[in-house]
Amino acid sequence: MENINETITKVIRKIKNKRQLMGLSHENMAVELGISTSAYHKIEKQETKLTLYRLLQIKKILNLSFAELFDVKTGKIYNQSIKDNGVGHQEIENLY
Repeated sequence: MENINETITKVIRKIKNKRQLMGLSHENMAVELGISTSAYHKIEKQETKLTLYRLLQIKKILNLSFAELFDVKTGKIYNQSIKDNGVGHQEIENLY
């Protein structure tokens, strides 16, 4: 399991890559976020901590999903529920 700093580094890297892919500069991001260009630059350089509030703003600007940011696999999810149909009898139901 990776540590928190590694996770943050990966998230920041994905933000930077997506920003560049969209052709946005530090200045563009700063304007959208209502902060100075140097303040945004410090976020990408990890000189300033990325708050949840700021992450949500950036996520929206760059149209990123949480799955993209945190490497969550979004394939099929299978659930099982157990139904108790009386004494000594249980039925497992697979939901797809």
